[in-house]
Amino acid sequence: MAKHRREVEMRALPCDLSEEEIHLKGAELARTAIQEAAAEGNLEAMKADHKEAIKAAKVGLADIRGHRQRLAGEIASRSQERDVRCRWHHDLDGGYTYLVREDTGRAILREKMLDEERQLAIGEKLAAANSDQLKLWEAQLGEVKAEEPPAEEDDKKDEDEAK
Repeated sequence: MAKHRREVEMRALPCDLSEEEIHLKGAELARTAIQEAAAEGNLEAMKADHKEAIKAAKVGLADIRGHRQRLAGEIASRSQERDVRCRWHHDLDGGYTYLVREDTGRAILREKMLDEERQLAIGEKLAAANSDQLKLWEAQLGEVKAEEPPAEEDDKKDEDEAK
């Protein structure tokens, strides 16, 4: 059976452009080049935005992981680091200073005493001893005063005897 050809058919084939068509296509080419440059710029901006967003997401993830690890460690050790008031104590005889927690009274650090610390500790020890001595003297004076009659009565007796 012979193949039957259609009488008319359409095909895309090269055709010469007129001067006007060349001019119109040139203007369209310029508009398209501008659109392409804008689209490329948008794409680069989107890439940069995504880089920043990805970087921020990675930082956020690292923070979350660090927090999770801290919590797991605190649970495992059953302790947490907190600010605790500590006081330095000086051992003049041993030549050491001890850092002691005020909440538990437990020593957490021992260091060799510096010369300046030794001098200050000696001064504090003397001041404390002087304070104790002063308290003793004041107590003794209180006892003496309690034994003596009031001073006003002594003055009246002196006046009466002079008359």
